[in-house]
Amino acid sequence: MISCLSVTSSFAKNANTTLELDSSNTLDQIVLESQSYKDMIKNNHDAKLLTRNEMYYKVEIDDKNQVKKTAYSPEEYKAELLKEQSNEYTTYSQSLSKSYGWIDVAIYGWYYSSEKWFIEFTYNWTKVPSTQLTDAIVLGADSNLPIYTETIQASHTVKTDVRTLSYNYDWSTPDMKSRGANAYGINVPLGIETQFETTQNAHGYISAICTRSTTNTQSGKIYGSYGHRQIGINPSTSFSFSPTSLSFSFALGITSDEAPISKVFNLFES
Repeated sequence: MISCLSVTSSFAKNANTTLELDSSNTLDQIVLESQSYKDMIKNNHDAKLLTRNEMYYKVEIDDKNQVKKTAYSPEEYKAELLKEQSNEYTTYSQSLSKSYGWIDVAIYGWYYSSEKWFIEFTYNWTKVPSTQLTDAIVLGADSNLPIYTETIQASHTVKTDVRTLSYNYDWSTPDMKSRGANAYGINVPLGIETQFETTQNAHGYISAICTRSTTNTQSGKIYGSYGHRQIGINPSTSFSFSPTSLSFSFALGITSDEAPISKVFNLFES
């Protein structure tokens, strides 16, 4: 099975509240270290972070390959983690019958310059699931905010018990494709094809610059999504994405199970 992990957010040009990145937050730190963010800030020191939305997902797989996904706010995640740590025996017993993983995802939107917005989706597996195949990431926006494809950049890092592997992508990467209406994505490895290494962490981002469809456009919705392949009989890594339902469609022989999360930001004043 495949679980789809998504975050959506809406933002607009003139915000009453200025948000700031927090270097102590893992996802914010991924943004701060991303080359696309550095390039954006270098070209426009006055860029304003207008929206940020973060969510955790716990994905559990039982011995019958049934998927249960639960969304948590950052505060709820901390409370849940304390429960797990305070009852190690129960957690260990559960792991004998099912595997589970924790992933942290966030979507960001900046007012970049005249008629341009910078958007970025970040993710981090705080606990890597036992099923480690090839996953997928997507970044998109509604029709109010067309994406400049030539500005798309992505990076994916896998840390094993032996080494760290980093992968960088842009629009010229063969697998970086349109996956739906104004939605773009690429496959990323979660597992390493060797029996001598085990993935301990995986994280990354995908970003782009977009513009307004018309001078009258005052708001727009952006979204990011991570698709985790659980099991399938078809080795194909082809996929598409529906911006309407925020769901992945993978190759035949691979079933999907989606868990989208959305939040609307009313940050623009006309």
